[in-house]
Amino acid sequence: KILAEIDAFQRYMEEEKGLSPTSVVRFRTLVGQFLTYVFPKDNYNPKKIKSSDFLEFIRQRGKKYCDRTLRSDGSALKCFTRYLYGKKLTQSDLSFAIPVISIWKNQNVIHTLTEEQMKSLLASCNHDEPTGVRDYAILLLLIRYGLRPIEIIDLRFEDLLWKEKKMMVRGKGRKAAHLPIESDVEVALKRYIEHARPNSNAKTIFIRAKAPFVPFSKSGAISS
Repeated sequence: KILAEIDAFQRYMEEEKGLSPTSVVRFRTLVGQFLTYVFPKDNYNPKKIKSSDFLEFIRQRGKKYCDRTLRSDGSALKCFTRYLYGKKLTQSDLSFAIPVISIWKNQNVIHTLTEEQMKSLLASCNHDEPTGVRDYAILLLLIRYGLRPIEIIDLRFEDLLWKEKKMMVRGKGRKAAHLPIESDVEVALKRYIEHARPNSNAKTIFIRAKAPFVPFSKSGAISS
């Protein structure tokens, strides 16, 4: 099953994406290793792939390979997840779950949080305080989708398509992507908007918790 899927993925890269032969070989090899890692008994089922599978796979790769290799790994996995979603083999686009690998001089380690650390981080938010409700929603967006801080502060009410259960995110180069609004994300966003967000005419969803109730001016507010 895995080999058949990899062959189909290769045809997708060659015929629909037009990738170079070098990229096709590299992506095919990496995806094959990923699928073997997730389905060691060749019991391949794309609907059983979880976001945590990508994080754990890259974390294991990070023990042996440099950051440039990991960045290439991320590109291959993003291409594969978009292939799966485009072919309707998965219910949602899992590309958001793949971490962005930044390349820094003299740093070859990828730093990611474990699942338990993520749970502890979310649990640290005080839901009895408006600030805690807001921060919980922000952290959930960062963890679930891997959004950049600038994408968080730019998120507007018009970007939330509740009926379609989709969210539009404005990325680099003014490119927009539609991501599925997961059920826990929907609950967190609505709780903040309806019960914790200060009364403000700001068009962006997330704003300062103390007066003046205006949008964040810099993405550093999210980072800190």
